Amino acid sequence: MHLYCWSDMAKSKEELMEVREEDMRHERFIFPVGQGGFAGERIGNYVVAFDCGSISSTSMVESCIDHVNREIDHVDLLFISHFDNDHVNGIRYLLSYTTVKKAVVSWIPQELRAAYGVYTNGAYTATMGLLRGDNVDVEEIGEEERDEKTYDIRKIWEWIAKSMMTTAEFNKIMANMRAAGIDVPKLTSDPFYLENQKENVNAVFKDEFGAKGPNTKGLIMLSQKCAGAPKSATVIGIGCWRRCWPFDKREFFDETSCLYVGDADLKNKANNKLVKDFLNNHRWEQLLLMMQIPHHGSQYNIGSQFETDFLARYYYVNDIDTKRLQKNVNLFKSLTSQKNLMVSRGLCKDLIWTMTRF
Repeated sequence: MHLYCWSDMAKSKEELMEVREEDMRHERFIFPVGQGGFAGERIGNYVVAFDCGSISSTSMVESCIDHVNREIDHVDLLFISHFDNDHVNGIRYLLSYTTVKKAVVSWIPQELRAAYGVYTNGAYTATMGLLRGDNVDVEEIGEEERDEKTYDIRKIWEWIAKSMMTTAEFNKIMANMRAAGIDVPKLTSDPFYLENQKENVNAVFKDEFGAKGPNTKGLIMLSQKCAGAPKSATVIGIGCWRRCWPFDKREFFDETSCLYVGDADLKNKANNKLVKDFLNNHRWEQLLLMMQIPHHGSQYNIGSQFETDFLARYYYVNDIDTKRLQKNVNLFKSLTSQKNLMVSRGLCKDLIWTMTRF
């Protein structure tokens, strides 16, 4: 028995333009990009992506984009969790073949954007330049009270995004920069001054966000069926591009939700609480169908109570293998013994796929 994936279900781009009420379905793909992040979702002709990058092999993420481009010619929403290269370095290639209508990112104050570009080793500045240069509508989430937003399609499916960074944190960063003798306005107006202050700028950011770098706090996103949507059934599989096999003996599941967290530091108590509160406020299903294991399973981003804190039927990781996750010995043993670990392996081309039919 096999389950057909994206490329099997669509015969032509024209077919995707017509969405019949009686044949509405949602598909989710965790693409095999190795160490990186690239996930796609589609309901009818509405297409969503979360991150787009890989440092295992540039060809991996480009190959995934090539497969996607056979059926779609646009992306309605591109969520970017953070600006590490392994999560954004495929965006240039994506934009060269596909029209991205809107990108959703964490808000950075105007006064700190040049400095934040330095903090992210240039990835923030380069990526934002690419998006705006391609006339992508960039929506920033996080300023003051606007720290989250819900996007939905026909009240059937919703994507809820939240920035983990706050205005208060950025205000503190600016105050600490001034206390360290850094001329904040000059960081934007004078590239030579910015370059000379690079070490001091990074030190201030790390004092606030942690020594692990800009990946610790970013944009998280919950994808789920709307509470009032028609009754549905979800099947989940893993395999290659042309076909996926059921991952579980049980064929259908009531759950539909997936939580994407990028490289968030969930070992940090404040971050952990923030994400749990976000779920408690928005998830209406009893447990998640899937949750991304942050930072490819790194022991520095996952607390000892990870499974208890974030209840999910399956947990997935993007990497070439599970060497990072295996350092979390107890968690790795628990996930593998319960058979609820899914690995989107780059080299093995293990594609994770879910389909919810209404």
